[in-house]
Amino acid sequence: LVLDNNVASIRATLTDSLKMVLFLTVPTSALIAFLAHPITRIIYQRGRFTAEDTAATAGALVLYTLGIPFMAALRNVAAVYYAHKDAKTPMYASFASIGLNIAMNATLMWVLGFMAFPLSTTVAAVLNIGILIALLPKKIGAYPLGNLLRFFGALTVASVAGGAAAWLLHRFLFEPLGSSFLIRAGSVAVCGAVALVLFYLFSRVLGIEEARDYVGRFLRK
Repeated sequence: LVLDNNVASIRATLTDSLKMVLFLTVPTSALIAFLAHPITRIIYQRGRFTAEDTAATAGALVLYTLGIPFMAALRNVAAVYYAHKDAKTPMYASFASIGLNIAMNATLMWVLGFMAFPLSTTVAAVLNIGILIALLPKKIGAYPLGNLLRFFGALTVASVAGGAAAWLLHRFLFEPLGSSFLIRAGSVAVCGAVALVLFYLFSRVLGIEEARDYVGRFLRK
């Protein structure tokens, strides 16, 4: 009975930690992806860095940001294995992801150019955490993955809605105002703030009950 309670506690703690990580990283990743072009332009577009360079860099940034939630959640899942004195499984999963990364780079770079590198990094991160989650039942029994996937799906919808609103606001309201650094920086800041507020509202509408709790935890810190 004590063992069953411990396993149930581990599953509950893991689920809560993964939801928290996803709640923080999915909306911010979506926001960065939707505003990748203006963000890149603010930071880099000057001197010999042209508008074409900005577009290419923004494309790579989008592909990298898609992998952020998976990379962030990886540490939480791997911790379960380390708690069970198993460092080999995370290592093997890491080797598999590295192998896939190298293989994709070697093959796709001739087709996609430098865009193959961010794409392979993101896909490798998905494979890494996918392997660990698939093998979790060996450590903690059946894991309620369906609940987590539903949460992730609703979170993705709310995040895309907020990010799309930020893009529209920037494109049609702030873009015509000019191209000075202050206008561009202010645009990204305002659009980002609006997007996060809308994300929270959409998450509540979609029934993400944890939204209020996670925001409260974040604000208390």
